[in-house]
Amino acid sequence: MFFICLKDVKALRFKQWSKAINVTNYFLRNFQINHGEKMSELRENSDQICSVIQVSVKGDPDEFKNWVKNRSSKYVLELNEEKLISYEWHFSDDGREATLVELLVDSEGYMQRLKNHMASPIATEITDLVDFKGWHIYGNAKQDLKEALQPMGASFQSYFFGFNHSI
Repeated sequence: MFFICLKDVKALRFKQWSKAINVTNYFLRNFQINHGEKMSELRENSDQICSVIQVSVKGDPDEFKNWVKNRSSKYVLELNEEKLISYEWHFSDDGREATLVELLVDSEGYMQRLKNHMASPIATEITDLVDFKGWHIYGNAKQDLKEALQPMGASFQSYFFGFNHSI
């Protein structure tokens, strides 16, 4: 996405500000046209996959949070997976319950994420650290993804309708 950074807004003249807004609007219009969708409009189709994995932390919550920060998240970030939009951990106030939310461009992207995970040392480490409580997949998952995740207890809900301001 395109962002305009301003060091000193007060020093910026109205004409410069107006020009910056026009450039931004031009970019956004072209972005919308080139991608075949208008941002924030209602849409019937979406290829995005959202994975929500809920866990209970087995040991010390602070040790697990440290593992998430310094091991898991860094490892996944360094994979540079092209279709991984976000990888975010959330914790309960006491740190005993955690949720991993992953957002991917499409079902193929999630299959790649899954393959990379299964081939990583993270896969064996996580099973020692947490008990899995639920795995929910939201979006139009293709059959290969369903077949890969159903044995692990994943549940699936297909996309129906809505909008996403970030598109």
